[in-house]
Amino acid sequence: MKTILYTNPTFTPAAAGAGTLNFSSVPNFLINRLVAVINQTQNVIIYATTAPNLGYTSFGSGILTLQANTTGYSSSDSLICIYDYDGIVSFVHDETATPTVAPVVVKNSKAVLFGVNFTPVRIDNGVGCYSAYLKIYNTNSPAVGTTVPILTICLVDANGNTPASYKIPANGIVLSGGLSYVITANSPYTDTTVPQGGHTITINYI
Repeated sequence: MKTILYTNPTFTPAAAGAGTLNFSSVPNFLINRLVAVINQTQNVIIYATTAPNLGYTSFGSGILTLQANTTGYSSSDSLICIYDYDGIVSFVHDETATPTVAPVVVKNSKAVLFGVNFTPVRIDNGVGCYSAYLKIYNTNSPAVGTTVPILTICLVDANGNTPASYKIPANGIVLSGGLSYVITANSPYTDTTVPQGGHTITINYI
């Protein structure tokens, strides 16, 4: 999946064949998955696969030496790096067992969240539906009811409706502390009420 690299390299501009992009801070970076680098500040492409004079002269230890002449540019220029991610994982939660409000840890280290899909269960309790809210945390050890989620998604409200889903950016949401979630019956982050069960959720991440 081609998208925007979530961690930009360190840019050191210089004459042709001398400027560098240091990708050593990007986990599992592979040069053959880098499609293009755009210097948004200068409004120019400084790297592109198959483009004449926009490739690289060397790559090692995460440092790519550019063919392009970047003299006069600044190391603080804004870069857009288009990268072909591979290995996006889909974590499926099928809440068929008795639900709890114990958090589920999807990844205990840095993650990038690309999407959340779900199929909620709507059960009428006689005066309305049992509501349920998915809360996603930027940590691998949230305290439900205390830790503030970075994202709360209504699976189903008390009227049996599911509002428009949250739009996750194309380049994902970086979660530096890990990826975990919980489902509770109410929307406030302080809620610890056990929800009605049966919701199916798919979380796409790397």
